[in-house]
Amino acid sequence: MTKEIYIENNKEFSVKVVNTAIDSIREKEIKKTGLRIYKDGLIGISGTLGEGKIKELEKRSRENLKYKLSYPYEISKNNKTEIDKTNILKMDNERLLEEMEIILEYLREDHSDFIFSGGGRLISYENSLKNDNGLNLIYRDKLLALSFLIKDKNSANLIDGYTGYGGRKYNRKKTFNLIDGFCSAFKNKVEIKKDKYYPIIFYQADDMIFQKLAAELHGMKYGTKSSLLYGKLGQKIFSDDFTLYQTLNPNESYGGFFDMEGIVNKNYRYTFIENGVFRSPYTDKKTAKLFNLSLTGSSGGGYDSVPQLSYLGFQSKPSKKTLKELLGGKKAIFIIMASGGDFTPEGNFSYPVQLSFLYDGGKFIGRLPELSISSNLFEMFGKAYIGTAKDIFFPLSIEKPIVIDMKVK
Repeated sequence: MTKEIYIENNKEFSVKVVNTAIDSIREKEIKKTGLRIYKDGLIGISGTLGEGKIKELEKRSRENLKYKLSYPYEISKNNKTEIDKTNILKMDNERLLEEMEIILEYLREDHSDFIFSGGGRLISYENSLKNDNGLNLIYRDKLLALSFLIKDKNSANLIDGYTGYGGRKYNRKKTFNLIDGFCSAFKNKVEIKKDKYYPIIFYQADDMIFQKLAAELHGMKYGTKSSLLYGKLGQKIFSDDFTLYQTLNPNESYGGFFDMEGIVNKNYRYTFIENGVFRSPYTDKKTAKLFNLSLTGSSGGGYDSVPQLSYLGFQSKPSKKTLKELLGGKKAIFIIMASGGDFTPEGNFSYPVQLSFLYDGGKFIGRLPELSISSNLFEMFGKAYIGTAKDIFFPLSIEKPIVIDMKVK
């Protein structure tokens, strides 16, 4: 029998902004504890919010073994790793409140033709997974999230745009520059010719472009032969420049370096597509064993539920070129707000874009009218894939822009 304890402890201080003024502040802390008992190929789980008594949770988990939840897999063991990123961000609750006041005063004076809502959040969290087999994984982090919904006072829309970022850095001047760039471009309306192909710039965090890949790389879908990628393992199906991996590397992502089954990959990554070659679908212990696939450490789930196969997020490998170099002098369309997009079962892609800016490789030129972009899964990451920039677009974040040629309508 093995006992395993998973704990999440999240603290958040938030400053809510309405009509370019502080509306309220809130502070909260949520602790979640889950306890798993593994015995004779079965798993029993219990959980609680707040401070839970471990002995009581253990008793409930033992009792829950009666439900015969199968878990005939090797339990993670012998890994003691602790990563702490909390000392990078020099920010506390009092300073965040002060900075929000300064930012809002600046916006009221310099961008009085816009109304700003949203706010700032200071988030501290700790995740840990420990068991009787020598597993002791601990991750701590502290992040700042600034988000501003922007409305032009002359517009009939509820929201006209959005800007912000999340990360472990803060700089007042660079935050002003981010908002200035948005507002300046928004005021300058520009046009382009439709029914042509243009370089489209996405943030890495825009999961929409990876939505279909996430579905087709799902280990269960692949194992049951219903994936578009089935039978293509080891084959080259995308661009030489396209490498796709799941990363829980704290220098590249936020949230923790291990999955819910305690798997820690080398360099905290697992590669699914390498230089265009399909290397592996993503799997948890169940899927890997069931279909004889590589275990990729892609397990998620609630603190009080059986770990299950989950999409933990993708990143594409940066190229050796900057965003400006990738564009090669061409003007591009930078996506700001888009929703309602989807893929067909065959992989055809359509994405309505409510707000985008024309970008010249160094700055936003102006605001484009609403448009729609389209492509196909194998085209997007094949001949149309220009690359992922090696540089970050906004200096306080870690997100790198992705550039893909798409048809604009």
